Amino acid sequence: MSKPTFLILCRPRSRSAWLANFLTYGDASFCLHEGLLGCASLAELARRLQDLPARVVGAADTGLIHFADEIANEIANEAPQRTRVVVLTDSDTRWHRFALQRGIPSQAVEKVDAAYRRAIERLPAIMLVDSLDVLPAMYHLWRWLGIGVEFPVARFEMLRSLRIEVDEDALARRVAAHFQSGGMMPNVGSVGVLRAPD
Repeated sequence: MSKPTFLILCRPRSRSAWLANFLTYGDASFCLHEGLLGCASLAELARRLQDLPARVVGAADTGLIHFADEIANEIANEAPQRTRVVVLTDSDTRWHRFALQRGIPSQAVEKVDAAYRRAIERLPAIMLVDSLDVLPAMYHLWRWLGIGVEFPVARFEMLRSLRIEVDEDALARRVAAHFQSGGMMPNVGSVGVLRAPD
């Protein structure tokens, strides 16, 4: 039997690294961050998740927004439904500022934004989360995901005061290596979303 699974869809700079850290909790829950990297398909990601050492498993991944239709089709065929989908409804500001600073072409930014809007429209039974700093909202998310252990209030309070971020240059190199090795490519056309630094 497959483990209960959650997928967190988001745009870059949405604090998904922080959320993946928070949702990795002992043997109760494990959340990959950018788990699509290194996968040739969504099925491979699903296998990776099922191999994780926790009762409930998931991924917080900026690439998942590009696969909303495929995810929706997979979830529609689940019986009983075992996959929960969360979309982080962050403001445009952080992502657009990051794209401008990194020189990401406006066409790529619009494709990411369009995929994000499509994910919200297309996916059934999703939970929209607009703030990772509000305890009641995070408590509700924890329960909705079915983590199955008491909400770790002290850990939440500690992590809420920390700034957890990915190394952007290292992530850009991982993304470039993933695509150069033939890894799955979201439908973003010929313009990549992240580039390896020059």
